[in-house]
Amino acid sequence: MNDIGSHWAKVAIETAVAKGYVKGYPDGTFKPNKEVTRAEFVKMVSDSLHLPVKPAAAGTKWYTPYVSALKAAALLQDSDLGTAWDGQMNRTEMSKLLVRGTDDAVRGKKLTDGEALYKSASVGLISGIADGTLNEKGTTTRAEAVAVIERLSTVRAGGKLTADKNAVQNAAIIYKGTNLEEVWGIKPVSLPFNLEINAKVEAALDKMIIVDLDDPKSPLRSNFKKLIRRSDEKVMNKDAYVVALHIKLKNSKVQSHTMFSFNTDAVLPYLNQGYNLAFEYENMDNFPILKGMWLDKIATQEGWYLMVVDKSIITKYPERKVPMLLTFSGVQLKLGEVIEG
Repeated sequence: MNDIGSHWAKVAIETAVAKGYVKGYPDGTFKPNKEVTRAEFVKMVSDSLHLPVKPAAAGTKWYTPYVSALKAAALLQDSDLGTAWDGQMNRTEMSKLLVRGTDDAVRGKKLTDGEALYKSASVGLISGIADGTLNEKGTTTRAEAVAVIERLSTVRAGGKLTADKNAVQNAAIIYKGTNLEEVWGIKPVSLPFNLEINAKVEAALDKMIIVDLDDPKSPLRSNFKKLIRRSDEKVMNKDAYVVALHIKLKNSKVQSHTMFSFNTDAVLPYLNQGYNLAFEYENMDNFPILKGMWLDKIATQEGWYLMVVDKSIITKYPERKVPMLLTFSGVQLKLGEVIEG
């Protein structure tokens, strides 16, 4: 292949061509950055697994036998892919095939997008893109396709891959709503979680994200350009974690001339644990902070509530990795528990 000399997937491409499940073009190129279609990808996977493929029947599409072979092997379901077989394969669709090909527990079973992404990232089948995110709806190139198929082959042969921790965290947020377990080893409450803070509004926590300010690829890290610790107005940009809680509020009855604020009517950070309330002056449009709401009509609101904790506190007192909120009525809302072992 005369166009892969310095390409990051050179070895995988050469291996795939040698195995015979993918070919180059007549002009000697491979076109590694060309997007791969769903039909092309299922053929590549089927051939790489050496599945029995019958010749295409008259009047059927060329890829039909490969689709049938994958379905017969319980690796593909109709709900996995988009309807356009000549459309580009995205990373979520790709993950469903990969996971079923390596995990007998889910072979033949329907997978949600989040479950497929989380399971595939956790064993290293897929990794994040440059900024650490998954780009889960992004298209797949020919180079990426052969790279993941070679990873599939490695796992099926009993090999181990190195998981991309940021990809795993981002997948966990999509799948579970939180990366608490992946970052701190804490079992989170099941999300969404009803906070039950008072009778004025209903409050539900649906995302709980731990952000490492020292890792530029940590989930949500790019949102925090100027994070301020409220207790002393210190700018927090390193040596700390952010605990970002996404909360949905709803008042189910009209309460005239009444306003509700999550910060002043409901909870405080668990200050004696080292957590401090934080706020941000920049990027507010991209990362809306939870605001006060008037209750004179039935309404809903959602946004983020931020707490920040110095890493030294977590290092010295590892039991404080469990995020908590303290209501003004004195009720402690514990949002996780330490996983034994």
